[in-house]
Amino acid sequence: MSLEDTKVKRAFQGLARDGRARILTKHVVRPSAEEVRVNAASRSSRLRALLLV
Repeated sequence: MSLEDTKVKRAFQGLARDGRARILTKHVVRPSAEEVRVNAASRSSRLRALLLV
């Protein structure tokens, strides 16, 4: 897990704990093998989603 991902994860958790947001992705979403084959730069990407309330 990268340092950036850890910071984002903790920020999202803090917002959710305060009731200011809802985390939409329970687990991080990684690119598919097909996406990595087509776009090698996507290999290290991670997607997290948050809904501000």
